[in-house]
Amino acid sequence: DAFDNDDVTVLQILGSQIGVALENARLFQETRQRYEAMVALHETSLDMIGHLDMPQLLEALLGRGTQLLRARAGILFLNNPVNQTIDVVASYNAWRNWRGAILKVDEGVPGYVIQTGKPIIVNDYAHWPNKPQAFAGSPDGCVVAAPLTWREQTIGAIDIFNSEPDPKPFDDNDLWLLGLFADLATIAIKNAELHTQVKEFSRGLEDKVEQRTRELEKAKEEIIRMTVE
Repeated sequence: DAFDNDDVTVLQILGSQIGVALENARLFQETRQRYEAMVALHETSLDMIGHLDMPQLLEALLGRGTQLLRARAGILFLNNPVNQTIDVVASYNAWRNWRGAILKVDEGVPGYVIQTGKPIIVNDYAHWPNKPQAFAGSPDGCVVAAPLTWREQTIGAIDIFNSEPDPKPFDDNDLWLLGLFADLATIAIKNAELHTQVKEFSRGLEDKVEQRTRELEKAKEEIIRMTVE
């Protein structure tokens, strides 16, 4: 029962058909994942509209971004050009609450992302040579990060983590999804900043109107007093 050239031909045809089927299945899976991602991003954008208070917004953003990537934790960083630092402004489900922590401008994954304006995947974070000393005890094994870019300036970074003992590595699809999410997050942050500025302006305007009203009332009382005298 030795094989012959006809068997080779049949096997080649079968192999080609299986290859096409596998590629079609891969493309279908990738298309479905991207469709689900776009639906989730749409829901995220709608959810962001209702959050204009900055602390509440940042926590909501980070939680949604982590869930979109089916990851464990996330940290949101904003660039502080005045102090030449990178400030942690939100921390979601991390092994400790990093909110308020400060990094150097060139430190760690956020330092790379903010300085270069490029996303990055580090799937061996435990042994990554540029891991910040502050994160030395971190159980996170895989990190994906994307810049927050506004008018061609990188204003911050968002890091998403998966942790030991068996962290799911990130891939290009995660990088693509996080990049889209980062764009939405940047717009939401800027909207919240504008909302805060408008509130502060309105409050200042109300104070000035109130002060001016008191001055007019005082002047009116003075005129009445002088008229009576």
